[in-house]
Amino acid sequence: LSPPSTSPQRPAIKPGSYTNAPGCYVNTCLPLNEETRMTAHPLRQIIESCDHAITTKNYDALMEYYAEDAALVVKPGMTVKGKEHIRSAFKAISDYFQGQLIVEQGEMQLIEGGGNALVIMETVLRFPDGQGGTTEMSRRATYVFRQENDGRWLCTIDNSYGTSLLDTGNASR
Repeated sequence: LSPPSTSPQRPAIKPGSYTNAPGCYVNTCLPLNEETRMTAHPLRQIIESCDHAITTKNYDALMEYYAEDAALVVKPGMTVKGKEHIRSAFKAISDYFQGQLIVEQGEMQLIEGGGNALVIMETVLRFPDGQGGTTEMSRRATYVFRQENDGRWLCTIDNSYGTSLLDTGNASR
């Protein structure tokens, strides 16, 4: 393959950044910066919309981005399947964090193939520490999305724990 060409009306996209601009590599996504944010993969915006829905407890909006047969890792050793169970799990998670969970995303890596996308993403969680302060933690989440025939991307696996599940002793053998 030849390197991507640059279009005269757009600034050159740095190698490794995601763009769907003609003549550029399509299935590459590295950490976005201000220069590349305008050409971000649609999944970046979808995940940010999900974060906002979780933070604002808008579960109807959140469920629009999940497939009927989706799975959510609630915590190591506990996975729920199906949109209604996922909705209930998010409500319970919000209650656990006293309705004060804030979710944001950082760096993103994306691999597409066969109508699916694996997203590896830094997830930042902020929640009350129980002593009047706030705790912030960062995870390396893994998400799987499926592109539907109408072009929409739906989450089929939501694992905010990522590969740290291997550290918990709950890994499948």
